Amino acid sequence: MLRCLAILALAALPCARGAGSGPVVRVSSGAAEIVEGGRVRALVPGQVATALEGEIASLEAAARSELEIVWRGAASARIGGPASLEVHGRPELVLADFRVAEIEVRRGRLALELLDLGPFEIAEGVLQARTLPGGVVELRNLGGAPLLLRRAGRGALEIPAGQRVRLRPEA
Repeated sequence: MLRCLAILALAALPCARGAGSGPVVRVSSGAAEIVEGGRVRALVPGQVATALEGEIASLEAAARSELEIVWRGAASARIGGPASLEVHGRPELVLADFRVAEIEVRRGRLALELLDLGPFEIAEGVLQARTLPGGVVELRNLGGAPLLLRRAGRGALEIPAGQRVRLRPEA
């Protein structure tokens, strides 16, 4: 009996490892669609979290939707819609359109691209991003330590705990 259980446990290991390698997406309110390759899947509240099948997927969320993306053990993001974004297998997001995004990095780094502001790299901490009128994006540190955002080709931007900065596309 013990030998049978050991064989079953070993057989399940590759499946569990593969299931935990990429992010999962869930919708807590509203509705969204995930597009991977030529496949489109609808996401609705109450549905089991949907695992990303490839290395990259596009997400479209309706107005007043809220979705959560989790890279197990590394990072998570909560996005308020309407939203249009790209999710990668490793902790990486491209936000083309959104209202509010809260991104928590627990281990390592997350690559974040805000459409008109360019790429950032976020170290451990919690960042809230909000879009404001005129193309302005407000970034706020919700964590306890200063948050360093590294922008490609520019110096690091430091946001102390509880503080916020506003960036314009030309900044």
